[in-house]
Amino acid sequence: VKSIWPTLIHGLDWQLSQCGNPAAPGLPYKLVCTYDIEVLEQYPTTTYNSFLHLAMMKAITELAVIVGDNHTLARAEAALAAGLNGVRSQLWDNDSHYFRAYNGATGTGTVMSDCLYGASIAHSLGLG
Repeated sequence: VKSIWPTLIHGLDWQLSQCGNPAAPGLPYKLVCTYDIEVLEQYPTTTYNSFLHLAMMKAITELAVIVGDNHTLARAEAALAAGLNGVRSQLWDNDSHYFRAYNGATGTGTVMSDCLYGASIAHSLGLG
């Protein structure tokens, strides 16, 4: 892990630079992705990007402990906390109890379970 740590930090820096959404601090903002909905980047925040972001932040916290990088650990923990708050406030539908595919979506047509791919990755790796 130590040999690739500088590259991981570079990736972390880039990822955090994509989180300039004023309505959902801590989440990627209008980020292009490979999800099935065309031009998904037109929406401020998407569940697909957000859950991959959360998985990355959780992975970085685990790796920072291994390499003993407390500064990066603090950055990733803060980003993870902000991201979790953003997902709950911007993407969770309190009335219907599901995550919308993107910020501002309404109706059950925006329920797409595969947009939780990042959560599947995190759980598969034992990251929670």
